[in-house]
Amino acid sequence: MSLHSILQPEVVGAALLILFPMLFAGFGSVLHDLKRFDEALASCDRALALRPQYADAHANRASALHMLKRFEEALACCDRAAALQPNLPKAHYNRGNALRMLGRFEEAVASYQRECAARPDFAEAHYNESAVPALDRRSSSRLGRARMAVADQGTRAGQAGLPATAVGEGKRSPVGPF
Repeated sequence: MSLHSILQPEVVGAALLILFPMLFAGFGSVLHDLKRFDEALASCDRALALRPQYADAHANRASALHMLKRFEEALACCDRAAALQPNLPKAHYNRGNALRMLGRFEEAVASYQRECAARPDFAEAHYNESAVPALDRRSSSRLGRARMAVADQGTRAGQAGLPATAVGEGKRSPVGPF
């Protein structure tokens, strides 16, 4: 394959349709981390304008909407992300956060459980799952799993030579990874 054949407009155009949405979604993630949620939302919207079926951008958009306290819209984005990519863990985690804020606790627990099953070492999902007011007898076991996940996260950070700051100290992001 020659360079000339790679640089054909159809090939370049197709590559850009894949690359640009990823760049906009990644930039949105940075903006989210900087707590510039309106701008993060706009960046996700740009990604989705180019690639409407991009599940990660829908999940990232949901996280920004959550931080802007637009929970119904966040839930809709999570549902869209999960419909596009059913095993996308952050879609279920963000969905749980939106449902929790809407007072739909049983559905929130189910979303957190799906996230916990996908990423058993993700302490925030265990924590949020245990923090949801539960009506069943399993709430104490959820709290135990949350504590074990937090302890495990601190242990792994120490083994990697990283500081275990904020682990087990009650310092956590209200939404989690973007």
